[in-house]
Amino acid sequence: MKPFAFATAAAALVLAGCATAPEPSAPEAFNRQATLDIVQELSRDALFGRLPGTDGSEKAQSLIITRLEEIGASPVGGTYRHAITYGEKGDQPGVNIMAKVDGRSERPQTLVVTAHYDHLGVVDGQIYNGADDNASGVGGLLAIAEYFVANPPRHDVLFVAFDAEEQGFGGAKAFTGNPPLPESAIAFNLNMDMISRHEGDELWASGAHHTPALAPLLSEIIPNAPIPLALGYDGSDDSQDDWTELTDSAVFFQRGIPHLYLGVEDHPDYHGPGDDFSKIKPEFYLGAVETALMIAISLDENLQMFTREEDR
Repeated sequence: MKPFAFATAAAALVLAGCATAPEPSAPEAFNRQATLDIVQELSRDALFGRLPGTDGSEKAQSLIITRLEEIGASPVGGTYRHAITYGEKGDQPGVNIMAKVDGRSERPQTLVVTAHYDHLGVVDGQIYNGADDNASGVGGLLAIAEYFVANPPRHDVLFVAFDAEEQGFGGAKAFTGNPPLPESAIAFNLNMDMISRHEGDELWASGAHHTPALAPLLSEIIPNAPIPLALGYDGSDDSQDDWTELTDSAVFFQRGIPHLYLGVEDHPDYHGPGDDFSKIKPEFYLGAVETALMIAISLDENLQMFTREEDR
């Protein structure tokens, strides 16, 4: 999530509703057990905190790619792995993972769904597993990909699991600096970073303050979401922190691309060795993933609202 300096598989379920209906309901067309399983696998000690450039990072990449292959999401440019460099000198190696689902429309607009898979590695001899930050977001990304493969979207959807978020949004900067599609075709970024645990069981959506067209879409989803969804932490309330530039979606925001960031408030294990899978509440987490999926469906159906006039 924020820079370190700061603060058994079940069958896929059938679609229960659509976010564009008058009363959208939570879709369940993703494998709930597989979603939990990937979060657990990514946050095992054997991955040693998924620090970029390590064996643990490579193991994480393989787990994500295996799941994308199972789902049937297509690689981008013939490969899921895309080498990057990052850092002040631009000499640190990393890997972004990309997959796509083609839309039914011939319009070039694309919804980009993102989550970072890296974490902090081993700090003072302790493994920082990063189950919430951000194996949880990757699980959400894969669930949305699974849904759209089975239910082709209106527009193209690109899925990117970023590396090196904890090192200054390295993966996101590399992506936006050299995207695999024209930047003008990137209509919206939906980013998930820490979505699996919150003391009040509440998920926050940050970004509507910067893109007012989001508010009516989200207002349709909020009453029907399986967990509480609230808007804020985007500069709209002076009593709250502003999360706009604290995760990978900041890089899209800085380039004028509309975004929505889904996350939870910091918890005691944020950026600590206690961020383990055992502390995730499955009911809340799966509800958060369902909510993110409802939002993704609505964004896809209404993507033209966020497209620049000259590209319509």
